[in-house]
This record gives sequence, C-alpha cells and structure tokens, in this order.
Amino acid sequence: MNQPYGMTKAYLSGPMRGRPHFNFETFNLATDNLRSKGWVVYSPAENDRGLYPDIEMWEGFANGRVDLCPKFNLESALEWDFQHILKANAIVMLSGWEDSAGACSERFVAEATGRAVYIMVDPAGHPFLDDIQKRMLTPRNAT
Repeated sequence: MNQPYGMTKAYLSGPMRGRPHFNFETFNLATDNLRSKGWVVYSPAENDRGLYPDIEMWEGFANGRVDLCPKFNLESALEWDFQHILKANAIVMLSGWEDSAGACSERFVAEATGRAVYIMVDPAGHPFLDDIQKRMLTPRNAT
C-alpha cells in the first residue's frame, strides 16, 4: 500500500503520557513503516527527542510521567502538534488513542479541519481509513 488517495503527509497520533518511555518505540516503528511506504510523517516523538536530546535521562521518562520531566513544556508540545496536524493531509491514529486525551484532541482538530483519519492497530502494519471517515466521504446517494 503506497500513499492512499494521493496523501503524502500524515501526523502520527497516539498515547504518550503515562506510557513507558512515552511510547516512543511504537511511534518510531510506525514512522519508519509509513516512511518506507512513501509517506511524509510528522512524529511528536521525533519532535520531543529533537527538543530534548537528554529526555531518556529524565526521571519521568521510564514511566511516561510528565510531572517528573521538568524541562518538558506541554503547551509548547501541543502547539507543535496542532501546527503539524494542519500541515498534514491526514492523521494516523495509533493503538490506544481512544484512551489518550491528547490523541482525542488531535483527532478532533484533524476532523474539524477536513483531514482524513487513518487507524493503525499494528505499527508495523498498514493504516486503514476509519469507518466514520468512510461514511463521511461517501455521497449519500451512493450504495
């Protein structure tokens, strides 16, 4: 599966806070997988690593605890996230997104601004268009 419907840019969304190592491994696998298929990927995990090269040394990194990561700025992170959702043609939701306040907010912004929503259950698998998105993209008189 190459670039679906000609879309080339996707924001990667999923649970981070409260997950071991902020779920970086899952984000990295999904990013590498999508890029191997020709997608341009905006990954908040890559952004965090770039902003905070020593993040893996922080006390809260092992358990994904932002309160133990004093350099981390949630407002700045969300600003970057929302800007990159708007740069993208689509958002790819990683497994567990439903239980993440951040990922739910990101999906809301993506849907409100007309981005396609893909679900990626396995970071090494293929993303698929969410059923809600399929219904939204299908004309009412189509069978």
